[in-house]
Amino acid sequence: MLKRRSIVILLAAAAAAVGVVFVSNALSAGSAPSTIQACVKTKSGSARIVSSGKRCMRGERAVRWQKVGQIGAPGANGAAGAKGDTGPKGATGATGPAGIADFNDLQGMPCTRDAQHGTIDLSFGAGGLVRPRCRLAGDGPVCGDGVTEGSEQCDDGNDNPTDGCTNTCTVATCGDGVIHTGSEQCDSDGNDSSICNGATCTVSRCGDGHINAAAGEQCDGSGESALCNADCSAATCGDGKVNRTAGEQCDDGNSVNGDGCNNDCQYSP
Repeated sequence: MLKRRSIVILLAAAAAAVGVVFVSNALSAGSAPSTIQACVKTKSGSARIVSSGKRCMRGERAVRWQKVGQIGAPGANGAAGAKGDTGPKGATGATGPAGIADFNDLQGMPCTRDAQHGTIDLSFGAGGLVRPRCRLAGDGPVCGDGVTEGSEQCDDGNDNPTDGCTNTCTVATCGDGVIHTGSEQCDSDGNDSSICNGATCTVSRCGDGHINAAAGEQCDGSGESALCNADCSAATCGDGKVNRTAGEQCDDGNSVNGDGCNNDCQYSP
């Protein structure tokens, strides 16, 4: 999968920077071609066509290029004239290909990237934004261009790793190591940690019903039980913790009888 790449439309020659260069269109002599104006976001390279002279928003810059086709090929030489006479003028060259009228005309045009020849590929997103890139033979999907394709599970076109689509274009899930805002309290790669229950991506606490050994829990219920103390340690007589549910009257944590609390965790007579 290719690394995400920002592409910016440059003016006049319909060129793109950051590794992409459009092949320029030659201009007919004496022509007065109209132009297309677009506003390009400086950070992402997303562009939108606007009316001529319209001011772009903050974070955008205006670019323009010519709406003309290429000059036709020169006509063939005229036939030789009679001796002493000038031959007739050659035929007019064929009409050049259509010029660029909108972004759709850029699709499939030749381009170069990293000194390799490819074709322009357009990806259209919400709000009329378009991301052009120079696609080379063998290119796979580009994670981050806003278009879900190939092996991508999603592609939201942003750099936010905490939303529903990760920066590797996979759907966010508990256990992927990224805390997803609004749906997870923590994420410890699917494994319990001292603060996180790995299977549920919830903060570990004694009493949540999940025995988290990484957090030091030996047991975990909804409170004290005959087998589990309120601090999620295993209940045994002599642990120094009085567990009323287990029938303990006392627990002095020693093995001395007759000191007020016997070894069966009952008061001494």
